[in-house]
Amino acid sequence: MKKVLLTILILMMSFFKAYSQKYEVVSIDSTSNNYIVLVKKTDKKYLIISPKIKKKKCLKSTSEKIKVGFEYDFLLEESTIFGKTEPNVKNSIFIDDKKIWTSEDDYDIFFCENLKGLYYLKQD
Repeated sequence: MKKVLLTILILMMSFFKAYSQKYEVVSIDSTSNNYIVLVKKTDKKYLIISPKIKKKKCLKSTSEKIKVGFEYDFLLEESTIFGKTEPNVKNSIFIDDKKIWTSEDDYDIFFCENLKGLYYLKQD
């Protein structure tokens, strides 16, 4: 049983690592508690919410601060907190009293497993 669980775990880790993709950072904005990072892959855009971190000591030595115009292998997870919006319904999403998204925007909201604050955590 342990061997089966270990095999499944290894396969899942391989799957997620294989599907990390390069995204170009288009812009970086912030609210009082979060960074709002707009990235793109080919012509599709994605909005990443990354909570600000207080202690940089918790970062790995292999981390690097992201920069606009550079590409990174982000592991994106679609946000289930904000949900999907209905077509033809005007909606807006605010974080820390700042509007970060409207139904007229052409991108969805994501979280990123390997982005802490503005620091990209390189995969080993």
